[in-house]
Amino acid sequence: MSNPLQSIVDRLVGQLPDNLSHFTLNELLNAGWPDFVVARVKVELERNLADSVTLPENDWADMHAHAVQEAWVQFLEAIRAETRLPISYARPVLETSIEDILDQLSQPLTALPDYLYGTLPSLTRDHLASRVSKTGVYPQLIHSLVRYMDRKKIDVLSKDEAARILRAVDSKLTEHHTALNWGQVLSPMFELMPDGVDPDLLAAYFAERGMKVEAREFLDFDRPVDKSKLIELLSQPFEDLEDDVIQEIAVLAPEPDVVAEEVAAEPVIDEEPEIAPEPEPEPEPEIVTPIEIDPEPIVIPIWQRFMPGEEEAEKEEPVEKETPSILNFYNKDPSEDPRASLILELMSDMEHEFIVSLFGDEESAYASAIADIARYDTYAEAVRYIRKEIFDRNRIDMYSDDAALFLDRVQTYFLENT
Repeated sequence: MSNPLQSIVDRLVGQLPDNLSHFTLNELLNAGWPDFVVARVKVELERNLADSVTLPENDWADMHAHAVQEAWVQFLEAIRAETRLPISYARPVLETSIEDILDQLSQPLTALPDYLYGTLPSLTRDHLASRVSKTGVYPQLIHSLVRYMDRKKIDVLSKDEAARILRAVDSKLTEHHTALNWGQVLSPMFELMPDGVDPDLLAAYFAERGMKVEAREFLDFDRPVDKSKLIELLSQPFEDLEDDVIQEIAVLAPEPDVVAEEVAAEPVIDEEPEIAPEPEPEPEPEIVTPIEIDPEPIVIPIWQRFMPGEEEAEKEEPVEKETPSILNFYNKDPSEDPRASLILELMSDMEHEFIVSLFGDEESAYASAIADIARYDTYAEAVRYIRKEIFDRNRIDMYSDDAALFLDRVQTYFLENT
């Protein structure tokens, strides 16, 4: 099929109001542009800003003096806060952004390391974290890189190691996926292409994972694929592939040299032995797994953690004072409020991080927000509430790591339950 780039650009540009000559990031969101598109456009705007605004040379003053450099940094921060997209540049900026996004959506295990590292062989933890925070595609996958570095106390990560980690995490995240799960994972494609996804993009996605049968199914498809058709195709029994079809798919996405099992079996960091970490309650396995890269210990949701009379409560360390819980907020059994309970379960592995970074370490505020989110019927309504009542009110950068993951969990809830 033809490249979908131009049709996507045409549709998004057509959504912009006719009466404006410049657009802020919030105005782009209000125009219906997906979050991950706006995140990539933000990177492009900052890049263009950096290229066009440079410290002038002057024979009459020392432009490299400390005071001048300090003032220059403050100036750059001030104008960065006023970044906007001129309508005259909307199309070229979008074309560059969408081209990257399509690569990242269809072949993330190849495109994401290239996008994050460019020509650099390695990145420091802070540099990588900064780039990850500005990447809106597959946040659960890409944020695992920084989490892995923090967990292993690694200051520098090479591009090759990042690619190995992403492949291992992706393998663990998707190893038990059903057709419905694949539909949820690929939701950004359908958000970007609401009239149907180009089947070549889906073929590339599954071929990159070595799922040759599924890739062949989309190679043979001759029209855009909507989400219901995707689920239908992935739900049916597949026939064995012929040798010539296998070769065709191999050309589309060559099978990688390093598979998840190899990453799990070999040390990911091949440098000097690490200093032994302080003892932890649970042994720390070496295998790379999703998010904190270790599925254990299991994080118990708030409403279970503070239920009286539970046997596990005797094993937990006593707290100095009673902590407000979701049960206190509702004043009833969690089984009577299944919507909030489902959201809490999705948040459980990141619950502490969300409470600290998004709610000022106030568990009652977190509980109240979950209750409010559970009352909405659609993801769009919930996002409007989150941006206004959580991110804006608490001065949270919606493109930060924890904010992106929080929105990802909320979106997952609405995808699975509405």
